Amino acid sequence: MVVIEKSELKPDEILTMIAQANDVKQLKKQIKIPFGTPQIIAYDVNAPKGKWVIKSVDGAEQDRKYDKWKN
Repeated sequence: MVVIEKSELKPDEILTMIAQANDVKQLKKQIKIPFGTPQIIAYDVNAPKGKWVIKSVDGAEQDRKYDKWKN
């Protein structure tokens, strides 16, 4: 999820900005959002069963053992 507050941009303009901010090779492991919050989301699309694919958000490591999360 990306939070964009009061943007005058159209959705296709936002997607173009995101595409321009990222290197195709880097997209295999992270995405950079050039505005809003968060700005860098790192992930592992090959995460083993029982682990959330998102590794970090803006450099802050995430608890990836989702089966142990409390409701």
